[in-house]
Amino acid sequence: MGGLAEAELPARELDTVILRAGQTEAIEADLTEFFDAEQRYGRIGIPWHRGLVLHGPPGTGKTSLARALAHRFDLDVYYVPLRSMMVLEDIDVVHASHSRDDAESAGVSLSGLLNALDGFVTPHGLVTIMTTNELGVLDPALLRPGRADRIEELGLLDDNQLHRLVHLIIGPGQSRHYSGGRQLAGANLTHAQVIEAAKAHLDDPPAAVNAIDQLLQTNATTLVRTG
Repeated sequence: MGGLAEAELPARELDTVILRAGQTEAIEADLTEFFDAEQRYGRIGIPWHRGLVLHGPPGTGKTSLARALAHRFDLDVYYVPLRSMMVLEDIDVVHASHSRDDAESAGVSLSGLLNALDGFVTPHGLVTIMTTNELGVLDPALLRPGRADRIEELGLLDDNQLHRLVHLIIGPGQSRHYSGGRQLAGANLTHAQVIEAAKAHLDDPPAAVNAIDQLLQTNATTLVRTG
């Protein structure tokens, strides 16, 4: 672990990651409680570290949330013997995360991965965030408490998230260009798809809203045809 380099990531505010209503606040409160509990952990002799697993389809904000949490709690995203965060992105593609046959892999072993998450060498105060598109493929040993203390699903957009995301994209004071009322109506869209649709119009709120509307219409038509 000591060889991991610092991840030079631009700062991202937590309120720019649009999760289900109340989900951001619950995760933030969970980590706040953890950081305030160092003395309580020490009093009963248990390691002071915490693991968070974020799972869901690609494009739903898992990595963005990790970046925003690091910024919110002023955490360096690399291994140092201080309060820090280690991000294991797309953990499901790591052989050791779903196979116990170390002979099949020339890389990290399952035992090495488990010891890094919750072992003698795990740094005091470390927060580990693992992201995965497929929670079910991970070895159960990775997901036990002490390694994965909290598991959060970041799913496809719901209507509330869509409205908040549109307001974030068009910017403050531009609500006259977006009356709300858009309904996903079963459209399985990710944050990334909506942002990509509006990306070319970030300085033109009406055009951005129109591009998002076109995405919704196109996706709804596709669903009808394939349904």
